Amino acid sequence: MHVRERDAALMRMVSSLKVGGWLLVEEYDSCSIAPDPTLSSGEVLLQTHIAMLRLLEDGGVHRHYGRLLSGLLRESGLTSVGASAQLFMWQSGSPGIAMMRANFEQLREAMVEANYITPQQFDEDLARLNNATFMMPSSILWSAWGKRS
Repeated sequence: MHVRERDAALMRMVSSLKVGGWLLVEEYDSCSIAPDPTLSSGEVLLQTHIAMLRLLEDGGVHRHYGRLLSGLLRESGLTSVGASAQLFMWQSGSPGIAMMRANFEQLREAMVEANYITPQQFDEDLARLNNATFMMPSSILWSAWGKRS
């Protein structure tokens, strides 16, 4: 997600494998699952989260990249390719929410300067993270692997 030349980096990793060597790559897909308050009233899609994702896309992040990994490994010639995915339900007070808060705070100025969010919306969303009923699904963490034959 954060590697600028991600395809080239992946191909370098594949080409560095010896025969019989395995490659395991993990990456997120932040597009496929969004909070759904119709399923659970505590799930909220924060405007700050939307702003952060827009800012990441502006910087070249490919938000579906994790989901593409197994296909990319297969296309690169690896065999025994497989993939699995994990999703977590982040709740107020969890390590996932702490990470989300840190990401938001780190990107606050850039999101406000880009007019993706107002300072008031940002502050309201940060306060929501402390609400005991708040929860949201994490991005999907994809693990993909393959073997050089």
